[in-house]
Parts: sequence; structure tokens; C-alpha cells
Amino acid sequence: MIRSYRAELAKLLRPRVVLVACLLAVVFAVGSTIIVLSAVKPAAETIPALRATATIEALGAAGGGSEVFRLAIAFAGTFIFVVFVGLMAAEFSRGTIRTMLLHQPRRTALLTGKLAAMLTFAAGTLALTEVVTWIAARVLAPGAGVATSAWTSVDGLTAAVSDFVAEGFMLPEDAPATTNRMLNAGFATGAIKRLEDGE
Repeated sequence: MIRSYRAELAKLLRPRVVLVACLLAVVFAVGSTIIVLSAVKPAAETIPALRATATIEALGAAGGGSEVFRLAIAFAGTFIFVVFVGLMAAEFSRGTIRTMLLHQPRRTALLTGKLAAMLTFAAGTLALTEVVTWIAARVLAPGAGVATSAWTSVDGLTAAVSDFVAEGFMLPEDAPATTNRMLNAGFATGAIKRLEDGE
């Protein structure tokens, strides 16, 4: 598993891949920050049922900087899942996965190492996205009437870390999210089992 993890990580850390990932993270972070802050309103003007609606009061709190990140990153889980599926499908279509499986009889260890490397790379990209989002929000928030003085407090930094963990590991906040995680885990387990059985 360790060897497959290192090999996959070395492939993902090629300069071109890192450059494209950083560029996409920066573009996404700045663009989504602009979108979130352009829609911000006072709490009195928002509909309580819409939890995703940003308010000036919520963004002015200690965790306001990472709240912009949390709102912006809401759909990124699906995007990352699609990228992972695309990477694995490309290896199947090129035949490289078959060659790896011939040299590594323990298929579960091989696939676990590859998945762990992809998750490590995704976590790093997500961390960069949060940092750039926070900086962009800090620069643009005063123009939207949002105070940022509480963002650099201990509570603000704690909120940033907790939001990264919650969004990075896609911790569920409600039943639909829990169901989605269970389905994804079931799909991944089923795929690995089929490979183990040689199907």
C-alpha cells in the first residue's frame, strides 16, 4: 500500500498537475468569493429557510471568513468525486491499471494506496482553496458591508480549521448527506470487491 501511495502521489505532484490544480483552486476561490459576497444581505432581508444564504451578520462573526469558503465549496464534493472517477477510468482505458495489478497481486492494497494519495492531494488543494478564499473575502468583504475584525481572532481561526475538516471529510449535517456518504462508501467497496474477485 505504501509503495502504491508514493507512486500515485509522485504522479499527482508533477509540476504541470500541481500548476493546473493551483490555478483552478485560485480561480474557483476568487470567483466563488465574489459570487457569495455579491449575494450577501442583512439577516432581516433573508428567508430563514434558506440556510445557504449568507448574511452580513453571519459573515461578520468570528468564523465569517471560513463561512464564505463553506458556502462556496458546497458543490465541490461532487466535482472531486467526478475527477476521481475520471482518473481511474483513464487508467482502465489505457490499460495501466492491469499492468499494476499484474505486478501487485494484493489489489485492495494497490487501490487503497491510490485512493489515499488522491485524497491527500485533494486535501492539499482544498486547504489552498480555503486560504485563497479567506484572503479574497478579507479584501472584498468591506465593500459588501461585512466587518472582518473578528476573523483573525482565536475563535475565527478555530472556525477555519473546523470548516476545513467538515468540508474536507464531508461530515454530514443532515440525513441526506449521511445517505450520500453511505452510498459513496458502498459504491467504492463494491468496486474494490469486484476487482478482488477478478470481474
